[in-house]
Amino acid sequence: MHRTLVAPRLGLTWPQWELLRLVCEFHVVTVGTASQRLRVPKPDLIRAAAVLNAHGMACLLPARAGRPAAVAATSYGHALAPGVQNAIAAGESVLLCPLPAELVWTVTAVLQRIEQRASHSISPLRRCATATP
Repeated sequence: MHRTLVAPRLGLTWPQWELLRLVCEFHVVTVGTASQRLRVPKPDLIRAAAVLNAHGMACLLPARAGRPAAVAATSYGHALAPGVQNAIAAGESVLLCPLPAELVWTVTAVLQRIEQRASHSISPLRRCATATP
């Protein structure tokens, strides 16, 4: 699991932040769905959820009779998410600023093409299945 802190003030690593962002967007997400969307193995995802739970940002809902384990954002997690996103965006812009503008645009275009190709490689049925927790 990636251990670099993206939000040092909160002690969040990249997988923890991505999980928080996902549960803030969808409110409740099953562990399996989150694992598929974030491409993080389930055991690592459960550890990330445990850290978010310990910080009061999310809670891990245990599996129950036919229902898989899920992660839900707390009100504290919802309140923190925009600030963390802004801090990450500011950090990314600092990293990109020393580069010539043309190179920044080229890198951005390449990343957008990669993202588009990745989204097209997932079948429509699978995309629908991962859209709901």
